[in-house]
Amino acid sequence: MAKILVVDDDELFRELLCTSVARHGHEALAAGTLAQARRLAARAGVDVVYLDVRLPDGSGALAIEELRAGKDPPEVIIVTG
Repeated sequence: MAKILVVDDDELFRELLCTSVARHGHEALAAGTLAQARRLAARAGVDVVYLDVRLPDGSGALAIEELRAGKDPPEVIIVTG
């Protein structure tokens, strides 16, 4: 089972993707901002991040390197409307 972080400011999309992730047997975590994503990624040790490009507090594209920092970095998949 993978731990998957969904980062998107669109609450409906975030919930739908988390539901799909959970339905496939994985643990889903959700964040609506980069600040929330940073905290969850650091604390939870995620395997995959679905990352929106445009977030209220910054660019997801510019945060990829930071989210992948560490000895066991997650795979990052960019999603955008």
